This record gives sequence, C-alpha cells and structure tokens, in this order.
Amino acid sequence: MLLHIGENHFLDSDKLIMVLSEEVVRGSQTETTLKPLGGSTKKISSNRTKSLVIQDDNEIYESPIDSLTLYKRDDVLLFFNREGEESS
Repeated sequence: MLLHIGENHFLDSDKLIMVLSEEVVRGSQTETTLKPLGGSTKKISSNRTKSLVIQDDNEIYESPIDSLTLYKRDDVLLFFNREGEESS
C-alpha cells in the first residue's frame, strides 16, 4: 500500500521503518543517530518539516505532515488491507 507523506509524494508502506516526530527532528542527537544509516535526506516540501520518514533502503524523507497523522494513515491502510484478506 502507498502512504502519502506530503505534496505529491507517496511511499510504499511495506518498506517503512519508522516515522520520527517533530520533537525528535529538533533534537540535537538526531543527525548523529541517523548519519550511520548512510542514506540521503530528501526534503519534499518548502513547508516546515514535521516528521522524518525512514525507509528500509535508508532513504530519509522530511515530511510536512505530522508523525501522528502519518501513523493514523498507515493504520487505516493496514485496517483496509486486513479487511480485504480472505480467511484460510
């Protein structure tokens, strides 16, 4: 399933590792913690960054959407995915 992270950007929710909140983004240790991942950071909007979205390919996206909103969107996607599954 795809997760909308702002502007016209969508990510595969199956590749999602974590979404970090604005408070963590502003934390002084964020850069130090994420630097070993080696991935590139992509700012997808000129608006203020409210969350960081990290995928399993070490790509880091700066999203203008709050982390709680992204979490709720992903949870809704999981709910609809489960509803569509057939029982074995």
